Amino acid sequence: MIIDLPTLSSVPALNPLSKHSNLQLTCGASSNGDTKYTWKFNGEAITPSDRIDGTESTTLAIRRLTFGDEGSYTCEVSNIAGTVIQTHRVEVTGELVHAILKSLLKGWLGG
Repeated sequence: MIIDLPTLSSVPALNPLSKHSNLQLTCGASSNGDTKYTWKFNGEAITPSDRIDGTESTTLAIRRLTFGDEGSYTCEVSNIAGTVIQTHRVEVTGELVHAILKSLLKGWLGG
């Protein structure tokens, strides 16, 4: 049997997420051989914790987002034919950002 390099589906764009919300990232890959998934955050392997699950599966779940969770998440999908990479960019917004935007809009609208 010939094993092909895994293939990835397209990555949907993410809207900014609110601080304390939950995040699920999916690495849509298909392969005709044994496949290994590895999730990385800003280039470093992610370690499972009480907030983070799925570091070696198709779906990475992060509960109670913090500003420190903002960055680049990479899913590496490997089989004996090689590795392909899919990247998700995550932006976290919070109370301060909302207050600034509200203030700016109020000024622009003359209120």
